[in-house]
Amino acid sequence: LINNLNKNFAFPFIAGKDHTALFLISAFFYSTISIGETWFWISSACTYLINSIAVIAAAAWIIDKSDSVLKYFFGLISFIIIGGTLESSVLFLVFIFIVILLADFLKPGLQLKSVIDFRKYITGTILILVSFYFLYTGGAMEKRMSLFEQQGFFDSILLNFKTTGMIILLKLPFILPYVFLFTFPFIALSTSAPTRNKNMLIIFLSSIVICGILIFIYQFPVTYKTNDVAASRTLTVMVLMLISFSVFTFIKAGSIINIHPFIQKRLLYISFSSVLLLNLFQLVHQYNLTSAYATAYDQRMKELENRKSETLIELKPLPESGMLYSAEISRDTA
Repeated sequence: LINNLNKNFAFPFIAGKDHTALFLISAFFYSTISIGETWFWISSACTYLINSIAVIAAAAWIIDKSDSVLKYFFGLISFIIIGGTLESSVLFLVFIFIVILLADFLKPGLQLKSVIDFRKYITGTILILVSFYFLYTGGAMEKRMSLFEQQGFFDSILLNFKTTGMIILLKLPFILPYVFLFTFPFIALSTSAPTRNKNMLIIFLSSIVICGILIFIYQFPVTYKTNDVAASRTLTVMVLMLISFSVFTFIKAGSIINIHPFIQKRLLYISFSSVLLLNLFQLVHQYNLTSAYATAYDQRMKELENRKSETLIELKPLPESGMLYSAEISRDTA
């Protein structure tokens, strides 16, 4: 994906794609909602891991200009996996597809066809819908839905406004600073002609509205099935969307500012060094936190083993687990 982005947009990085990888991977990791819980599930449950991989692989394939048979095969497989592993991402991705088609139709000047292979995109979207149909109508899904109280379609839409608001107000404020921090360097990467402020304001406001609509659509299948907010681990694709919109907005902002190449290069050096220092700090800090947590956890398990004959055991709370998913038990004795 990073290689294809560099080829299509010719970003003027100091040392090529390595800088893009550092900014985007850091943004994806630190912007994850509930890092400990989400990465525990991503690394231990194939459904979430393979869906995230498939989304990135599919995005890389539709902007790839080569006609490799092997890439076609893995590209098509990626779309099938998307529709068959995480139902909440299907409507979300199909809506993005419709928006891109409308943008290309209404604004030919955007030249989206020069970036995106629409034949691949249309084929992939059809495969997503087909695999989603088999997932949603399967016996396992019926058993899963029977565990929740079902309500009407329009009632689910009304409830979805509430659950979407909960995501925006209770979850996004904790990750947006990281999204902006790691995508800010892209303000120095614009190679397009200067854009008028009026156009930039429209682009910025449109991005906010579209993001809100996408979150609403992403959340709806979860609301319809469970009447609840999506678990943090299922919001990974939504985080990728927010990062993408932030990158796009900062690149457009850079076209207004029209940064001098000298300042542009220095800004990228500073950003690159800052991200490296932050990652180094977190490496040391998280090592100290998780080492203390792991030691306390092992001691607790030994204590439980030694006292398993007792009816009531009082335990000391585990220390902070850092970015690990804490195994602390509930303090609620009810």
